[in-house]
Amino acid sequence: MVYPPQGSPTQTLAGVYALSNTVIQANDAEVSTTSISYTKVKEIKIASVVTGNVGCQGSGTSFALRIMFDIKISNTATSARGQVYRNGVAVGTEHSNSTTSYVTFTDDITQPWTQNDLIQLYIRTLNSAYTAYARNFRVCGTYVSNPVQSSTFPASYTNTL
Repeated sequence: MVYPPQGSPTQTLAGVYALSNTVIQANDAEVSTTSISYTKVKEIKIASVVTGNVGCQGSGTSFALRIMFDIKISNTATSARGQVYRNGVAVGTEHSNSTTSYVTFTDDITQPWTQNDLIQLYIRTLNSAYTAYARNFRVCGTYVSNPVQSSTFPASYTNTL
């Protein structure tokens, strides 16, 4: 059984998620920019959270989400750069691709995610004469039916950009 159910713009994520490549929410449309400054091109909002005691072992409020995205550049004379942000602050590694084919990058972001947090993708080109492209912006994880720590976890996501 796939959890959460696929196909709705807002997906409910009751429970705890562990790192995996299973897509929880996706914003796959291709976007582009010719800006040499980082430009927000994708955004997924954590619409609500489930809090409370979900187990009796462990402590803390941190958990990880795997964020994946593809980038490419229109000409190999330069490169496209992409980076994951949280609420306008860089939290992922700056990734670079100097090929005209899409390359997938992955960041495992460990931090406390809360209601209304924005998971964002910013991209740029190093030369404004060429276009940086992005697609397949995805939040990933696997539902864990028997959680073992008390934490705050995302309950639903909405694509906002």
